[in-house]
Amino acid sequence: GLLISAAEKASDTRTRQIWHVSYPGGEAQKITNDLSNYTNISLNADSSVLVTVQENQAMDIWVAPDGDVTRAAQFKSVSSNLDGLDGVRWTPDGKIVFNSMAGGRDGIWIMDADGKNRKPLSTAETIDYGASITTDGRTIVFTSERTGARRPSGGQPTRSARADSRPGRRRSRRR
Repeated sequence: GLLISAAEKASDTRTRQIWHVSYPGGEAQKITNDLSNYTNISLNADSSVLVTVQENQAMDIWVAPDGDVTRAAQFKSVSSNLDGLDGVRWTPDGKIVFNSMAGGRDGIWIMDADGKNRKPLSTAETIDYGASITTDGRTIVFTSERTGARRPSGGQPTRSARADSRPGRRRSRRR
């Protein structure tokens, strides 16, 4: 058989697991099942010992009022430890827009400056990331993989999209 590091769904590319693919049948069986990302698999000469790299990323959002690090507040990720992976942005009215996997896929979220009232701005059916906010704060522009699949490194994104920055007023326009 074959050992590979792979994601079950395109949205799981940040948590690739170790799989065994049988030969010649081609049946896949997941060996690991956690929130880690496994890379660089190798077996010893008689295939009795596996070595791999287990990646555990921990990312939290921090806010330091007036740039004072002694007053900095840490906002722990609510589910995946990947909040803010693709960046954070301030809205003109003092809210924070960030990328999170809290909905099960990469998505665009918004929260108050104190870390409260976290709400998704994009839907759980798509993979959305790379948010930018217009200067008037009414529109958020982001990259969206509406097919549910990320492109390979260097590939072109499926499309850009727009969303209303006010939760509950969903508007999405393809470009």
